[in-house]
Formats: sequence, structure tokens, C-alpha cells
Amino acid sequence: VTVSYSNAIGSQVELEETKHATGNTPTRRKGNMRSRKKKEAVGSKELPDFYRFQRRENKKRSLEELRAQFEEDLKRVKRMKEERHYRPF
Repeated sequence: VTVSYSNAIGSQVELEETKHATGNTPTRRKGNMRSRKKKEAVGSKELPDFYRFQRRENKKRSLEELRAQFEEDLKRVKRMKEERHYRPF
């Protein structure tokens, strides 16, 4: 009797039972077969930044958003300092 450490066939008890029941070596159970993933068609995904100008525009937009957020944070910190709720440490 060959003992396999993989889950491809099953436990040793199942191996013995299938050998005695069928008389042949057991085949792989259906539950252990790998499922095949469907391949997507080439070009089905649209690239958001395909062209150089799109990358530049996105980068510029994100920097503008960061600057706006920074300005809001500065205003909030200034207001908190005035109210004496600002304690950095």
C-alpha cells in the first residue's frame, strides 16, 4: 500500500476501501478536480491611462486635490490653535 500525503486521492482508509470494493486502483474523485477559469477576451479591459496626456491630466488633478486638502488642513490647524484645542504632542 502506497501512502500519499496529498489530498488528491484521499485518506488511507478510503484508499483501502476503494481497492477492495472495485478491485482496481482508485481514480481521482470528482470533487478534487481543478476548475478552469474562463479567459477574458483580449482588449476587454479598458486602460484608464493609455495615452500620455491622460496620465498627465490625472497626475495634475491628483496634485490639485492634494493641495486643496493641504490648504483645508492648514485652515483647520489655524482655527484649532486659535481655540487652543491644538496639542501636537
